[in-house]
Amino acid sequence: MSSLTYQFFDALLDAELLEVSDELCCQILAWVSVYGGEHEAAVMNPGLNTAIRAAQKKLNILGGEVPDLKLVPVMVEYIRSITDHDNPPSWVPELEKQYGVESYRRKGKQ
Repeated sequence: MSSLTYQFFDALLDAELLEVSDELCCQILAWVSVYGGEHEAAVMNPGLNTAIRAAQKKLNILGGEVPDLKLVPVMVEYIRSITDHDNPPSWVPELEKQYGVESYRRKGKQ
């Protein structure tokens, strides 16, 4: 996404016109942490990129900041919950369907 697009969505987030729940933010970042690095869809999907950006902003992990100490443990629990690729929690396929991505590790296991 372009810098202008990021600025637009950052402005929406700052004005609280685009709301993403804490739970969804933690789920998105957990999915990206476990599955997102294995294919291009995680990088090239504009909707997912916007959600990742919102999640990073909400957890205050855009750079050298101190992360949100209440939400990081929640995200870590979500990461732990999806390490079994054969039996992920129900939110994983829901998230993948919502953003139109599918992990190669899970392909055909739904």
